[in-house]
Amino acid sequence: MKSTPFSKSEAAELCEDFEDLIDTEFALGNFSFVVNCVIACPAIAPYRQQFLDAFTAGDSAADVDYNKDEYDVLIAVVDAETESHPSFIDIRDYIAEKGIRYNFPS
Repeated sequence: MKSTPFSKSEAAELCEDFEDLIDTEFALGNFSFVVNCVIACPAIAPYRQQFLDAFTAGDSAADVDYNKDEYDVLIAVVDAETESHPSFIDIRDYIAEKGIRYNFPS
């Protein structure tokens, strides 16, 4: 089931609420990760991919031409041992996996 996107202001608030996760280590399955950052990104697929490609390349992801008010919030993580290429976990998936109680905006 696809989740309802957040507004830009809701996404910014979520990023702020979860910023304490940055630089923390956690296990997911047999892998250990370190949280690099919490980011708001476009919810619509082509814009989302363009944003994530720019973010991963170290470019300014803010340069993506996105004029919608539909955002997702992702946690960017790197492998704890190699600090390799970032992976992204949806904030809703992360809190479900970790059993965190949080009331998301509807």
